[in-house]
Amino acid sequence: MKIESEDHKATFSIIEAPDWINVIALTEEDEIVLVEQYRYGIEEPTLELPGGMVDSGEHPKETSIRELKEETGFAGTEVINLGKVSSNPAIFTNYTHTYLIKNCKRVSDQNLDGNERINVHVIPLEEFLDLVANGEVHHSLVVAAVAKYLLWEGEIMKSATKHHYKSNLEWTGNSGSGTLDYKSYERSYVVKIEGKPTLEGSSDPAFRGDKSKYNPEELFLASISSCHLLWYLHLCSANKIVVLEYEDAAEGMMTEHKDGSGKYESVTLHPKVVVEKESMMELAKSLHKQANEMCYIANSCNFDIGHEVEVVARD
Repeated sequence: MKIESEDHKATFSIIEAPDWINVIALTEEDEIVLVEQYRYGIEEPTLELPGGMVDSGEHPKETSIRELKEETGFAGTEVINLGKVSSNPAIFTNYTHTYLIKNCKRVSDQNLDGNERINVHVIPLEEFLDLVANGEVHHSLVVAAVAKYLLWEGEIMKSATKHHYKSNLEWTGNSGSGTLDYKSYERSYVVKIEGKPTLEGSSDPAFRGDKSKYNPEELFLASISSCHLLWYLHLCSANKIVVLEYEDAAEGMMTEHKDGSGKYESVTLHPKVVVEKESMMELAKSLHKQANEMCYIANSCNFDIGHEVEVVARD
């Protein structure tokens, strides 16, 4: 390529190349799918994002899905375009597109080209970001893709709506001697929220609580179940699924340790749903997965929430 002006002439070499893609593939466990391959330019293996060349007539989004599956055997459910960068505008004519693919799972074996030798790694996203930060991951286009992801994530957080909640709790279990000893006081309390009925609570009867009152473990389980219900009804409405009845016999398992501490280990919801028509049943069942992904309470838990779903039709 020649650049000419009235007083200057120069010759530049350029490389005409098709566009490339990089994929930030995240699992439901917030892990990232990576590839390791030998790079002859620097004569060492590098840890990179899955990616490749956009074929003629192919949209970059299609390429991202194809390359992820071919190189790693993984596929996801949601594909988000994070933008593009010039691959190297000094000599290359092309752009590199970055796509975020969420909810990735292994669905097949790798399908590599004859000259490809790729090892697949799945590590926590935070660990990968640390590798980028300390320079152990140094491929410029991978670093650029990470920057695109972090900018996108920052915009999501900035645009997020904050909701604030208040409640007032009063202990009502002083029998006269306060907490003189383990047996001297009741575990009863009331929860007061402005404009709403007072809620009477106590501890689990296993911990000297009043079995006629709600305990925190039951209310926590009810919060998960009810949040799921409300998201599910919204999604059904948005998808023209008419729900006529809904029940859930939710179950939770809490483990108590030798030192007295404990935590919830698992929750299983058992939604029984009645829809208007048989043709609605398949979609009505599948929407429980999306409801779980959207539920505020479920997203605040650090354990898996199972769903054993039953859907029947009224007609």
